[in-house]
Amino acid sequence: MMMCLQPLLLMAQIPEGMDTVSVQKRTVLILKDTSFLVKNDTILLLPDSIVQRIRQQAGETDFYLKLKERLSRKKATRELYDALVSEKDKKKPPARAVVPPHVLKYNEAKGKIIRAIRFKKLDVFGTSINDTTRYSDQWLVKFANAFHVNTHSRIIRNNIFFETGDRLDPDALKDSERYLRSLDYIKDARIIVIDRGDSDQVEILIITKDVFSLSADINYSDIDKFRLGITDNNILGFGHELRNEILYDAENDPEIGYAGRYRINSIGKTFIRADMEFVTSEPLDRFGVRFERQFITPEIRWAGGVSAFGDRRELGYEYPDTTIYFDVGQDEQELWLGHSLVLQEEGEIRSNLILSGLYANHDYYERPFVSADTNQLFLDRQLYMMSFGVSQRYYEKGRLIAAFGRTEDIPLGYTAQLLIGHERNELYSRNYWGGRVEAGTFTNLGYFRPVVEVGGYLRDGDWEQALIRVQTGYFSNLYRFNKFQFRQFFSIGYTTGINRYTNEYIWLDEDTDVRGLEDNFLRGSKKLRFNWETVAFTPYYVLGFRFALFAFADLAIINDVNKNLFDNKLYQGYGIGVRVRNDNLAINELQIRLAFYPNPAPGDSRFGADFSGRPTVNIPDLRIDKPLPIQYR
Repeated sequence: MMMCLQPLLLMAQIPEGMDTVSVQKRTVLILKDTSFLVKNDTILLLPDSIVQRIRQQAGETDFYLKLKERLSRKKATRELYDALVSEKDKKKPPARAVVPPHVLKYNEAKGKIIRAIRFKKLDVFGTSINDTTRYSDQWLVKFANAFHVNTHSRIIRNNIFFETGDRLDPDALKDSERYLRSLDYIKDARIIVIDRGDSDQVEILIITKDVFSLSADINYSDIDKFRLGITDNNILGFGHELRNEILYDAENDPEIGYAGRYRINSIGKTFIRADMEFVTSEPLDRFGVRFERQFITPEIRWAGGVSAFGDRRELGYEYPDTTIYFDVGQDEQELWLGHSLVLQEEGEIRSNLILSGLYANHDYYERPFVSADTNQLFLDRQLYMMSFGVSQRYYEKGRLIAAFGRTEDIPLGYTAQLLIGHERNELYSRNYWGGRVEAGTFTNLGYFRPVVEVGGYLRDGDWEQALIRVQTGYFSNLYRFNKFQFRQFFSIGYTTGINRYTNEYIWLDEDTDVRGLEDNFLRGSKKLRFNWETVAFTPYYVLGFRFALFAFADLAIINDVNKNLFDNKLYQGYGIGVRVRNDNLAINELQIRLAFYPNPAPGDSRFGADFSGRPTVNIPDLRIDKPLPIQYR
């Protein structure tokens, strides 16, 4: 029996009577009359019948682990099986010889014609993208899988950057695999190239594993105020998302509200995303549509979008002794278009020059009194913006960063963007100038992500609504201690506002600055923060849920009392917690957090506890999209 061995990174499932077996290094594999000692992590391409026999004899991953443990501990044993492989192959060929197709690396197949594109979709539960022979006979697993419809092949085909008949471009395959993983309804994806013997033609095999599409979440304050949401992010396998939320607040009239969103992730093969929103409740009514295509890969040449929304909401100015409430209603429209030019292509590194323009219109039909020095945020206005940017990016794969085990794509490279704009409102006109530089890089210590942003409006020679923000994020390499795996995370950021409008503040955010510290009067025009966290990813699973332990320290200062930043109180938070996630589900990560605050805000406790859902956080890409003024936050 002849078999093709390739590195572990090329694992995938092959169609039409063939299957794959993922084998760890120094594992002995015995098939019929032949014994094989696998010296390196390997992918085996075999007929379905043989793979089924392996399953029956060994059962899931225990097959690999037990054989490796029993037969590969000693050098003599390994050498013995090396000898057995050679002798048995020579003396006793298998009864049925099968020549499987050859797996090619992307660069080996560059320029060959894509003869066919085939698909394999794994069940959500009981399977692994890294070992497609895994399955589960448990009735609960089968029951859960029965309630999910896998993404249709046509939808997957619409979300890749190559077609049958194209000449193979390695970048197109890499971008396609990465983009499939970025979709909310797909947990992971692999794309491999199969050579079936033709010199100039190959087949492309795509294996995907979905996220279970149905999810529910609740945001509960007390019996008189809560929000219940139900979402299907892959309706009947077509890649459409429908989210429904019931909003209840006993103090509102009416007490019950509704919020809904319908999203089409890609209209056909255009990569245009469509969003439709509808909200009706006491504090907010909103309706609108948006169509948008972004520069999701360096190969995308044109991007743009158009949107129209109308909303009415209740806002308030809070003061120490009172709060002034008022209604604001507006109609807003936005149109933007961008073009990308390739500057350089060197292997996986691609550089682009991106030019884009935007028009935005805001008309208020309900608002408080406005003047040149009062409530300027609610002036009717039109904004014209242009952006000139350079982007260089490529990607590396990682795991156990923001997620708990699935493949994560880490962007490397840089972006540099110049923003030029003109605003015309009902009282005056002004120009906008801004810039942004961001980079992502690996060092021996880990991954760094620095960002510098500067921007503001210039009117009659004076800056207004300006800001400067400098920040960097970091995560360490992955360290192992016994069965636990660890990462360190930290971030530091400084923001200052220059001549911001009255009642325009930045706050200490309870999620990103000092976790769990919430006070509406911790606000000002400048802030400095530092966040540190150690995460221990445990080896424990319960029904697919994985656990991670974490410890954190948050420090932040804001000029809420004194204009000089460092004359104000240093707020601190220290704590521990546990996070629970199932990457097969679309639900939020669950988090339990205990914290100690040495110097809390007035009236707050020194101790805090939190049990909440934590949205999935992906590593943001290094790309330039529509031009907008830099946000003050």
